[in-house]
Amino acid sequence: MNSNNNSVELIDQKHLAELRTTLGSRTVVRLMRAFSQNVNGEAHHITYLAAGNKWPAMRSAAHALRGVALNLGCVALAAMCSKVENSGVPEIGELLDALVVTSRLTSENLVYAIDDSC
Repeated sequence: MNSNNNSVELIDQKHLAELRTTLGSRTVVRLMRAFSQNVNGEAHHITYLAAGNKWPAMRSAAHALRGVALNLGCVALAAMCSKVENSGVPEIGELLDALVVTSRLTSENLVYAIDDSC
């Protein structure tokens, strides 16, 4: 069990266990490590695109991040990406703030999951 209480809500541990069985622990740890190092930058990039009114690119980036998050069992981040991807302009500011926070928490929880795997 992870030492961080938020991990249950942020990361589907059962999905991670299935990935470890299918791909092997080393591969999953490498994927988690790479994602945890890049996820915050991706969230900020989505925010940057929205600030520039680049809506199609913003939605595409949110969609791509959602897909990777789902593949790694990062369910809260995937849900937030889906909200951003399907949002309208009036609510986008709050959603982008929440996306950045969720990406940071996901990254932190992936680090705990990596530590638990090693």
